[in-house]
Amino acid sequence: IDNNSSAKNTTLPSVYPEDSLLAAIFKCLAYSLIVVFSVTGNSLVIAAFKLNVDRKLRTVNNMFIVSMAAGDLLLTVASTPERITRILADEQWIIEGNWGVFLCKTSNYLEKLFMNVSVIHLAMIAIDRFLVVYFPHKKIITATRARVIIAIAWLGSALYCAPLFYYANLLEEHGKIYCKTRQFFNNWKVWYLFFLSLIVLTLLFVVTLYAAIIIRLWCGKTTEIVQTPIKRRVSARVNRRVLKMVAMIVIAFYCCILPYWLSRVIETTDLKKKLYCDSPIEKSFKCLAYGVVVTLSVIGNTLIIFAFKLNIDGKLRTVNNTFIVSMAAGDLLLTVASTPERITRILVNERWIIHGNWGIFLCKTTNYMEKLCMNVSVIHLAMIAIDRFVAVCYPRRRIITAKKARFIIATAWFGSAVYCVPLFYYANLLVSNENVFCKTRHFFINWRIWYLFFLSLLVLILLVVVGLYAAIIIRLWRGERGPRIRMSFRSRTNARINVRVLKMVAMIVFVFYCCILPYWIGWVFCSYYRNDLICSDTYVFVVVFLMYSNSAFNPAIYSFFNHNFRRSFRFILNKLCKCCFTNRALYIQPEPKPIYVIGRGLQDCE
Repeated sequence: IDNNSSAKNTTLPSVYPEDSLLAAIFKCLAYSLIVVFSVTGNSLVIAAFKLNVDRKLRTVNNMFIVSMAAGDLLLTVASTPERITRILADEQWIIEGNWGVFLCKTSNYLEKLFMNVSVIHLAMIAIDRFLVVYFPHKKIITATRARVIIAIAWLGSALYCAPLFYYANLLEEHGKIYCKTRQFFNNWKVWYLFFLSLIVLTLLFVVTLYAAIIIRLWCGKTTEIVQTPIKRRVSARVNRRVLKMVAMIVIAFYCCILPYWLSRVIETTDLKKKLYCDSPIEKSFKCLAYGVVVTLSVIGNTLIIFAFKLNIDGKLRTVNNTFIVSMAAGDLLLTVASTPERITRILVNERWIIHGNWGIFLCKTTNYMEKLCMNVSVIHLAMIAIDRFVAVCYPRRRIITAKKARFIIATAWFGSAVYCVPLFYYANLLVSNENVFCKTRHFFINWRIWYLFFLSLLVLILLVVVGLYAAIIIRLWRGERGPRIRMSFRSRTNARINVRVLKMVAMIVFVFYCCILPYWIGWVFCSYYRNDLICSDTYVFVVVFLMYSNSAFNPAIYSFFNHNFRRSFRFILNKLCKCCFTNRALYIQPEPKPIYVIGRGLQDCE
């Protein structure tokens, strides 16, 4: 470093503010939890595949999954300790000399290597699922070919990330040592943009393949070779289970990885210097994104409400589905009431185009409805978790009846409406430089207290929900590992239903907080601890868009995990457009009933 004058005279593009002791402790605790769960979970995945106890794990799909687990495990072991050390040392590099340079190169290199490997593996898993569903009798990707593909993915990623290892070095700034890559890598912007393009293209490719798979499974077309009905049902069931698992992997991966690369794009293209001056192309893309969300949300949530109202097969009028339909009504209301205002603000650079009393009323209504629907969703998630906890831990007690559920829903809506009244009261139009804007905080003196209370409610409900689902999982786990007592047909059915519903509501909670937490993190940093990166126009657009997209994700989750909703959707769509599904009878068929066989007791027809 002393011999490199250009590096020594380089100034860092940003100044790292020192965290308080409490903030550093919380950050280290969060990383420590990730290390524990990642090491334990990924080690179990690798060990389970290695042991192959039931002889069913050595599949091509599981080979890709185990390779991803190995990458996640290595990423945790190799990079997380360095992250914790940088938090404690205020981003400084504490190891100097050749050993410090080597560790700096290794940590940067391995982080991007494992990320690249995961992206490629997600694409290969999608291709494997596509081939299995569309060509079930052709073994195109064999175990040998899968190993070759995995080796190529690791080798190609290692070569592609080699510049990061070569250019990473220690940089001295104001008597402190930092581990940096960009100050020594002239073409780092090209590298990051290329990698971001790879992530986006892979995402589009994966979404296209899974859309084709869902269409194939939805239409239920027969394969070339005629199968018996039982084999066909078993094959379809297995395909759906694997599809659900890998779809959750893809959603979780991109929910976790896209915000990281968004920050890289902001820094790479200098978007953080922009305020409200989007180009026409950017405005078109933003409006198109909102248009897709509006379409999916309106169609999906309307289908949910109609399916519950019609109750075609007589199985949708449950307490859990009552809360879900109330959430769907809130999502539909949020989409209809607030999304057009968001699109208009994009087109006119955040200005408010309607003046006078009518403009003030619309300003008050949009702010009020947005927070009202969000508050209702948070409360409903807590009630769904409580309902699942009661159903699993106290299966013989009907504590939450349909009548009580309706009362709880009415209370949630009324309480949220009353709580959000200050937003309706204080929201008003603000004139600045001959432009009119819709603002609330300029007229609401105690807005910080209001937002802090709502954020606390969000965090507390998250902790309650996580605690309840942890208790449910422990209860189901103990039930599976308990004494092998012969269960009745009804007990087995109830256990299967509990597991299915648990998967669905857990996915709803996970997606909700993935979409809503970045929004509230942005509010915290823009309101209490100003951060230019988080408060930039691009970050604000992304987090607000994620919040609205949750309304479009929920109907897809219900359709994906609940076959009763799925069958009702197909029935409604068949009534609306019979030409779409002429190759298959989509009317609701009666469920096979259990029969008695002499000497064998109660048996399941299926």
